Amino acid sequence: METKLVKTQGKDLLIIKVSGNLNLEGYDEEDIRVQADPSQLKVFTDDDALRITCYANLTLSVPNAIATRVEKVGGMSVIRNIGCDELYVQRVGGDLTIQNVNNLRISRVGGGCQIMQVNGDLSAERISGSIFASAVAGKVDFSSARSDVSLVLAKGETHIAASGDVTMQYSSETIESIELRSKGDITLMLPKNVDANLDATFGGWDVILTMDGKTNHYGGGHYNVELGKGGELIMLNASGDIVVTDEHYEIKPNEGEPGGMNWFINVDADVDLGNLSNMERKLQKALEKVEKKFEHAEQRIARADERIHHGDNRDIGQRIEERARERADRMSQRISMKVEKRAREEALEALSAVKAQLKELNIPFPIDIPDMIPLSEVRIEKPAKPKPPEEKADVSQEERLMVLQMLQEGLISLDEAEKLLSALKG
Repeated sequence: METKLVKTQGKDLLIIKVSGNLNLEGYDEEDIRVQADPSQLKVFTDDDALRITCYANLTLSVPNAIATRVEKVGGMSVIRNIGCDELYVQRVGGDLTIQNVNNLRISRVGGGCQIMQVNGDLSAERISGSIFASAVAGKVDFSSARSDVSLVLAKGETHIAASGDVTMQYSSETIESIELRSKGDITLMLPKNVDANLDATFGGWDVILTMDGKTNHYGGGHYNVELGKGGELIMLNASGDIVVTDEHYEIKPNEGEPGGMNWFINVDADVDLGNLSNMERKLQKALEKVEKKFEHAEQRIARADERIHHGDNRDIGQRIEERARERADRMSQRISMKVEKRAREEALEALSAVKAQLKELNIPFPIDIPDMIPLSEVRIEKPAKPKPPEEKADVSQEERLMVLQMLQEGLISLDEAEKLLSALKG
């Protein structure tokens, strides 16, 4: 894989197609640094944009502020530190990981999405896998999410429609409009002393509301209440159960490595699980699940960073070829073992026939046939298939006895005995 520098010439960047994986990162330079197989790479410009197509894996380092758009990625994609006004990513075949961008739009992702630190608005549609998003400063709009959605450290107006469970943590003290729709369960974590109007419709057993240290259950399929002094509408609609709480979690600054995530989720360890109801247990499990997703997202970002700077950038076709070669080698070994076993069986059958003839002639055969042909001595390439010697009328009994006697005394080999008997027949 070679590195190529491309002048931006003040144009936008359009990644038309990447057949393999895409690693895209912003940096403090003016040129675009391209790492790819030159034979699989096409770079050209027109009046509007610099256009890149790659039929293998592609690693790009681009100026932070360059306007960027990703049209299609066949594999997974990792994108970091892109500072343009809006980043648009669509048609990603595998998982998508994005960190530290401004406004972000995502469409049609075949895998899951890990999105961390969005400094503006975030919208996503037609995501096949689960979505985990953290630290979104602006508006969030997830439509037609086909699996679970977890949104933590949210601050703006939020609209989510998902086929799986929805877990959301709102970190701002002032609530903006929230609308969550789920075909599973909804878990909503609110700050203390929040002012809002809650309207919940559910198809499960009940709504559990844990606020100000008090827990209440409400059934009947619909529940609405004024929280604090009232205010923005929180509309929840779930096919399962709904949990709304200001307990069991806390947000703390993370004093870890600089430039990393500034927050983490800490599930309250003081909760007595023995005294919890089934719904409260469900809440606890949901929080633990979100925390694990958060940790997984950070680990995935770290692995992506390692791949970008030090990782394996081999062409995806090369890796497939290597795996195919390994499978072929294993298959060849299995076939060789079968051929070897069959060759040994046929050799043993031939010797057994000789032994039977010696027995008819009352000649002892002290050799142990299995030990006579050890497995390691069998030639796999061209397994021998000797046939039992056939008795012909033109070979006298006395001549046959002489040959078998020489074979028994070790004066001649089995092949030599067969050749000698054939010569006597001729």
